[in-house]
Amino acid sequence: MLMKKILMLMLCFGLLAPLAVNAADVNPDEIEVAKNFIIVVGQYPAKSNADDLLKKVKPDYKDAGVFYDDVEKKYYVYIETYYSKSGADYAVWWMKKNRPALPIVWAKTIEVD
Repeated sequence: MLMKKILMLMLCFGLLAPLAVNAADVNPDEIEVAKNFIIVVGQYPAKSNADDLLKKVKPDYKDAGVFYDDVEKKYYVYIETYYSKSGADYAVWWMKKNRPALPIVWAKTIEVD
């Protein structure tokens, strides 16, 4: 008797499980792209200008680098990367307050591949 109940339960779960796991079609336009935020200290149309500024800020900021935006066709010199908007906003506020020697500082949203 117990064995019959166990077999019936296994049969029910075996028949219903594929229905529960059926995934909905995913539209590529609805996929949310991951975003990071870079703290930018300069933007230039020429890479040589961006490299000059990078040489100036790199000794003080080890994470500094250059990001090229294909859409805007500009090079951005950044000093830090953040994974949340609130962290990036706080970093911009802190840099403006405590590092007045830096050029203009702002946060830019970038898409992560």
